[in-house]
Amino acid sequence: MEMIFIVTTSQHTEALIAVVMATLWLVILVLLHFVKPQLKPSVHMMSEYAIQPKGWIMQLAFFCIAASCFAAVLATWSDLPHFGLILLVIDGIGFAGAGVFVTDPLSMAKEGAVTRSGKLHTIFSFIVLPIFPITATVVGSNMAGNAIWALVHTWLPILSMLTWAGFIGFMGCSVIYSAKHKVAPVGYYQRFMVLTYTTWLIVVTSLMI
Repeated sequence: MEMIFIVTTSQHTEALIAVVMATLWLVILVLLHFVKPQLKPSVHMMSEYAIQPKGWIMQLAFFCIAASCFAAVLATWSDLPHFGLILLVIDGIGFAGAGVFVTDPLSMAKEGAVTRSGKLHTIFSFIVLPIFPITATVVGSNMAGNAIWALVHTWLPILSMLTWAGFIGFMGCSVIYSAKHKVAPVGYYQRFMVLTYTTWLIVVTSLMI
């Protein structure tokens, strides 16, 4: 039997914040390709936009997507089982940590010289990478019996699978390319993965607005 919930004003506001912050994250990422055209999308990871000068813009983007995760949790906390939402909190912490700690330049990675900030950035990033598809799968399955998301019930499994496709594609290509290159040219695969993660987040919260 399908459960019916009433979206409160508070949930409406929190969902709106989640969508706006996730959208702002995407907008900033696109703009950074023009702000720092010297970084090639095919080779450089998006995290490298956080390196000075104007690195604060990318850090702001990380904080935006972290805020989106937290707002999405608040918007759905009363309607969904908490396990998947706790995973989304962990994703938000990962994004925030990746914003606080700036990654190392590609040239340093080639030489094997890694700073403390770079190591911590990698740790926080690898919190998000594998956990987000799990989050999408768990939360998506919990939403399947919830009338709030009735319009996207058939799309939820597809959106979840897209996050897995983004993750597996990025990690798989990283492994394949790393066998031939010291630094894997998988920037486009990373951007596709980020797009699938963000699309899922926007879609599942937008219908509560």
